[in-house]
Amino acid sequence: MILYKLILPAWIAVSFTLVTSATVDVMKGLELFRKREMKDSIPLLLQHTSEVDPNDYVALEHIAAFYSMSARRLANKGGDQSVNAAEKRALRSAVHFFQRATKSFDAKRSSTEVYPQEKYGHPRELVLRAYGDALNWLGETEKAKRMLYHRGVVIEQLWAKSYLCRSAPEYPTVQTHHKKFQEFMFFPADEVVPFFDYVVAPIRELLPLLKPLVEADIRAHAELSGLETRAEDALGLTRGKWRPESGGLSTDNKSWFAHSFAVNGKIVPQKQRSGRFKEIYHRIGELLRANPAYLVKEGQIKLSLMFSGTRVKPHCGPTNARLRMHCTVVLPEESSPLHINVGTERRQWKENECFVFDETCQHEVIIPPSNMASMPRVVLIVDFANPMLLTETLYRMNGLDLLQQEVGNSEDRQKLEKAASEQYQTFQKSYGNLLLEKNREEL
Repeated sequence: MILYKLILPAWIAVSFTLVTSATVDVMKGLELFRKREMKDSIPLLLQHTSEVDPNDYVALEHIAAFYSMSARRLANKGGDQSVNAAEKRALRSAVHFFQRATKSFDAKRSSTEVYPQEKYGHPRELVLRAYGDALNWLGETEKAKRMLYHRGVVIEQLWAKSYLCRSAPEYPTVQTHHKKFQEFMFFPADEVVPFFDYVVAPIRELLPLLKPLVEADIRAHAELSGLETRAEDALGLTRGKWRPESGGLSTDNKSWFAHSFAVNGKIVPQKQRSGRFKEIYHRIGELLRANPAYLVKEGQIKLSLMFSGTRVKPHCGPTNARLRMHCTVVLPEESSPLHINVGTERRQWKENECFVFDETCQHEVIIPPSNMASMPRVVLIVDFANPMLLTETLYRMNGLDLLQQEVGNSEDRQKLEKAASEQYQTFQKSYGNLLLEKNREEL
């Protein structure tokens, strides 16, 4: 008994020291992760994860995020349309740690203890999005579906619309308050499209001017590199103002390119511009000064170019405070119809046509390999503030940023404020009337 009394305090002291030391190392590892010093961060987190309280889901989420990011980097090194071996290993490691983190998160939710690591926690929407992506990219689509629905919709109630639409965070919209319209991911119906004329019509006017410039630019860069305009010969584009557009979403960085005109409501800096598109920059600048819908907090106006053989993995955009428009600029004449999948729906690109979709809904693109296609597929992507946000306050605070340098003086800003209010109210009235009409048809 005396021996027990002597040993027990010593054992507790040693145990407390070990746990405290491990916790300190984990906190250090999390801080290094925040600074993007992965080389030092991940070994610390991996070394001490099993020693710290099993409810420490934060460290496990960071390790999973590291493997997820590694998979994206490795994806660009793939030479075919399949997931390469190194990328697959990273994805499986990500799934393993996401699974552990989920169990720890549930255990922590039933605990009243305070964990210092929680200040480093990521938003739950981002964690589950990354977890779902890892499963989807491994081809485990049913597991991804079950996890995203069970966790994101049922248990944590992060997404009201659908497990397929994963905004981070999700702002309430007209759709989420009218159950009949939860299935909308595109807005292609004849009865809905006219409501978007205030953003579609001005962009559509640019297409006849844009198409010959884009075709000439592609041919010029191909000739500069001494190559033809085929997917494997696209390196000439990087000598211009086109940049590889992958972010780990495609299997290489030689078949998908982008050329930006505006980012977050501002024309791109002079050094990023191409002389060939001088008139387009000018016209888009005029649109930004005249139409507040394009002055988004997060969004772009850009060209997206894909050669045959491009495959973009299923993924979700970041915020439902905006909607996305695709306007077709160039289509390969010799190819079969090309399409984009959004959620459970599919839409084909057609010459000189535009469509609008909810970019937070899971979407993917597959451009079939072709030896015949003489030109890539090029669309103009335009992000604009989502007029379906439930209140005008949400629309102004989360969708728009009217304090942009493109706006000009205070008088111009006041005009845009008034125009933004009119655009939102007109859309809401028109869409609201449609909802009422639909409800009457059901009665």
